[in-house]
Amino acid sequence: MRGTGYILLSCLVDGNYEIDSYSSFWQNPVENGTISAGCWSYPDGGLHLGLDIASAMYSDVLAVANGIILYAHAPVDSNNGYLGNWCGWPNGGGNTICMVVAVNDRLYAISYAHLSNEIYVTSGQQVSQGTVIAKSGNSGNSTGPHTHVEVFELKQDLNSIVEYFRNSGADFSFGCGYSEAATCSGYACRIDPETVLEGV
Repeated sequence: MRGTGYILLSCLVDGNYEIDSYSSFWQNPVENGTISAGCWSYPDGGLHLGLDIASAMYSDVLAVANGIILYAHAPVDSNNGYLGNWCGWPNGGGNTICMVVAVNDRLYAISYAHLSNEIYVTSGQQVSQGTVIAKSGNSGNSTGPHTHVEVFELKQDLNSIVEYFRNSGADFSFGCGYSEAATCSGYACRIDPETVLEGV
């Protein structure tokens, strides 16, 4: 799906959501990527709440585990990134995906930002580990081709998380906010992606 210009959150309808099976390990999220910035700070010391994986434009971005897409939207060009470009959702994310994944009897949320406008999934879709869900890009508040990844360990069941996400207006932070590292809410705890994405 190429940038459609509308938010796909509406596809998250009422219902009982399930993930058919749990994955036993974490898949590398970006093919042939290298870490360019880790948690919880940029090299210059500024707050950085995720993991940046640099790669060539249009590299495969993969589902790290079996899961369900909560949000997928590509409103901007693939290579429109610059500092202070606040397009996309969350602000500055450019083209983004958020999903819930099931790994080793636990549920996590993972978000991908600064993608190209080649996104191949829609909200409510169940995906299998290793599926190509998008191509990497340089969109939004970004200074070069990379994928920004954030991970949350969830504290509630899948249907409660889906309901919160729908009712919150697509809160990619799951109540943890964006002002501090390693925060928790009643729904989730923000964790360093490198603690689960071994070998990235």
